[in-house]
Amino acid sequence: MKSSYSLFSKYKDEAFKKFKNLYELKVSKANSKKKVSLEFHDELSRNEYSKIQNELGAYSRVIISIKDDLERDVNKEFEHLFNDASNSFPTKSKNKIIQLLAELDAMDQFFDYWGNQDLNSKNELRNDEKEKVIWKGKNQTEFVQLVYMLFHSNLITNESNLITKLVPQIAELLNFELTTNWKNDISSSIHKTKIGYQPPILEKLRSAFDSYKDEKIDKKRKN
Repeated sequence: MKSSYSLFSKYKDEAFKKFKNLYELKVSKANSKKKVSLEFHDELSRNEYSKIQNELGAYSRVIISIKDDLERDVNKEFEHLFNDASNSFPTKSKNKIIQLLAELDAMDQFFDYWGNQDLNSKNELRNDEKEKVIWKGKNQTEFVQLVYMLFHSNLITNESNLITKLVPQIAELLNFELTTNWKNDISSSIHKTKIGYQPPILEKLRSAFDSYKDEKIDKKRKN
């Protein structure tokens, strides 16, 4: 019977090869290799890594604890520490825990591999990915109302803390062209409102989020 460490090493090698091969395959087939490279790294680090950590629960810190021990005592060996730690794993789920720990460590190894790619290429990747952010709405009043709501709820501001500067700043960031009378539009929309008035943009946002939420819940139920 293989030791826990032997299984760990086997699973880790397999997982790293899987990540590396999938990464290289996706990049080789992509029209925008730079974009795909970043997207693959982000998907793995933000989603898959967290997913495995959540599945492991408290066991997700096993490798970290072992590496901390090795830093404190250079005479210790990873293999022995891992075998000792694995003795506390539940028998029924022991193999699964070892496999998940191996995948987690393989991801760390892949991140090192990804980070050690040619530095100039990495800088080119990030520079090329500075895409424009676009406001797709057509209604100027709704755009201004949204910025005002964010500002007055203390969720967003600028260095001068002036809403009159913030609106055009956000418009420029989102590539939205304001007309010269945008201040009159927001003032008019406020003074014409009745008690209990809610800007239409609020209902659009609420409805869109509800649809997204229902879609995610429905998808999870089906799976």
